[in-house]
Amino acid sequence: MTNQADLSSKILESKNNGLFLEYIYDFYLKNFDEKQELFSTLAELHNSEKIDLFGEFIQLKNESGNRDFWMTRFILEDTLTMIDFKHIPDSLECIEHLIKEAGTDMASHSILVKFQQKLESDENLLEQVLEVFQKQPELYKDFLGSIITVGAKTDFDRFFELNFKLLDSSDNEIKCRATYLLGQLNYPDEATMITSLEKLRLLGEIESDDTILANITPLSTLLEGVETKKA
Repeated sequence: MTNQADLSSKILESKNNGLFLEYIYDFYLKNFDEKQELFSTLAELHNSEKIDLFGEFIQLKNESGNRDFWMTRFILEDTLTMIDFKHIPDSLECIEHLIKEAGTDMASHSILVKFQQKLESDENLLEQVLEVFQKQPELYKDFLGSIITVGAKTDFDRFFELNFKLLDSSDNEIKCRATYLLGQLNYPDEATMITSLEKLRLLGEIESDDTILANITPLSTLLEGVETKKA
């Protein structure tokens, strides 16, 4: 069994030598059964500010070489719920970087699952992330789904209104994400759902972007069903 003090010392040494990512990847690969010790040690070092995990992982590139991008990224993913987000913009920039490095792989956004779990466990963090997002939504659009999904669970009206406003965004990608989210929310009442679906119908009449229309079309059936029931 790995001694945590010894592991901490070796991680810090690797950081000082510019070999942090190489070392934790090698440890993870060779000591998979002790991965939880690695995660907890990294979290302790990060939370005590002896190391900045986001500052280290933003250097990870998805390129050929000795270090496997996905396995290394999974280390941060599995540590994410355990660590502090002291500098929100830097933290989000790192996660965004890792998503972009993953390219078009279907698992490119898997890190957001852990990020969302972190938001669910920390209401203050949700508010901080929301504040950063609202200042530059175009920069942090990948986090919209997590923000709305988590926030709507405890304050539906507030986060529904936020998402509703983004349906009129000049950024088509944000508009597309906001449109998609309307179909993912757990609506507290039928009236709110009808408001949402009627907005989708209006968008369908004026929208020209094919991706946005592709999100609207499946929900049109739901709109017709609700209206029939209402009548």
